[in-house]
Amino acid sequence: CRRDEIRCLRWDETDLQAGIIRLPWTRTKAKRDRSITLSAAALLTLEMIPVVAGNPHVFANPLRANGKPITKSTLGEWFEDARAASGVTGPKGQPVWLHTLRHTWATDMATMGLPIPVLMNMGGWATKKTADKYINIADRHRAAAREQMDERSIAITRSLQQKGAFGPKSVGLRSVPTEKKVEGNPYQPLSAGAK
Repeated sequence: CRRDEIRCLRWDETDLQAGIIRLPWTRTKAKRDRSITLSAAALLTLEMIPVVAGNPHVFANPLRANGKPITKSTLGEWFEDARAASGVTGPKGQPVWLHTLRHTWATDMATMGLPIPVLMNMGGWATKKTADKYINIADRHRAAAREQMDERSIAITRSLQQKGAFGPKSVGLRSVPTEKKVEGNPYQPLSAGAK
């Protein structure tokens, strides 16, 4: 969700049983109705938030009796407190901002294979060009891709060796290395038997 989509979220827009937020077109940047699938962690968080009597907002402002949501500055303060408590920083030690989470989510979903049209729908982007701006490939993604490529090419080379494709004088290949692990890889590599 975008900052104001979550800040102004109303209980009648949430369906905790279905695990979906349904935003009307009047509350989206693209001016289209949008359904957002909630993760298990998001559902647990929403279930812990008390309903404030007389206020339709999930993040109700206790200082404003007129049924208003929390302010932008309050949301910013909450995020800064959570960031400080977690110790999370960017890859070069820079601060992480609330909007950074949209970039991280889009990048992780894209590198895990979520189809771009689904990513666009879930992120609320009308064009692929806009979605592409949110996908930021980092060193950890390149390392994960290399590990998958290495495992795949080693499996193919082993198969060719077993079939005798490499003679004793071919290209100096004597043996193929055994399994190699890259620490901190967040993605599942292809299995050696995958085609």
